[in-house]
Amino acid sequence: MTGLLYGLARLCVRRRFYVLGVWLVVTIALVVVSHRLGENTNDNLSLPGTDSQRATKALEKSFPDQANEIIAIGAAGDSVLVDFWLTGTHLGPLRTPKGEIAPTGKAFRVRMMASFEFEPGSISIVCERPYFDRRAVLTALGLG
Repeated sequence: MTGLLYGLARLCVRRRFYVLGVWLVVTIALVVVSHRLGENTNDNLSLPGTDSQRATKALEKSFPDQANEIIAIGAAGDSVLVDFWLTGTHLGPLRTPKGEIAPTGKAFRVRMMASFEFEPGSISIVCERPYFDRRAVLTALGLG
């Protein structure tokens, strides 16, 4: 292994301008590709008619700046698992089974996971299961 690395280093020194040019071209190509991909990606997801979408609409009134920061996504077969940070600020009334909670103006950031099962060969969600610590949200809002 040492001989291989020594040979590679010797080649790089002998042809330093060629190697520098290749690195420059590769770097520029990667920057161009990342900019093109960055403009075409979007992490907004809308699933009309699902319980999740109805809950999201209701929470938009309480947390109009609600957002998520995806940490990781995994998929196997017809299932997808998403790990993300849920963030927001309590700026509107929040309906709960125990009554309405007035806006606190406080922000929260809670780690969540959600699993989605899709109908085989389709984009139709059969089952969705979000997992998060409700107490952490309430504590961050000064309610817990």
